[in-house]
Amino acid sequence: MDSIAPAAERIGNSVLEKIRETTDRRNTVYRVILCGEIIPGCDRTELAAYYQKFMRQYQSDLDHVTGLLIMQPTSYLNIIEAS
Repeated sequence: MDSIAPAAERIGNSVLEKIRETTDRRNTVYRVILCGEIIPGCDRTELAAYYQKFMRQYQSDLDHVTGLLIMQPTSYLNIIEAS
């Protein structure tokens, strides 16, 4: 076992570690969970269009924003993730 350790030390960092060093970018994920009640008689397509417009507004090539909108007859759940 002692002969393996010096060889491992000579190999150095992995390719992934080298990429992380050069880009110096951390992978942090932010998550927001929104839930609410849908008022009776409310147009659900209007609510879906609002969230679709909201997601497009904050979408960019560098910072990815994704989401999931779940609508039930009386409530909704919106999960938004960004990195």
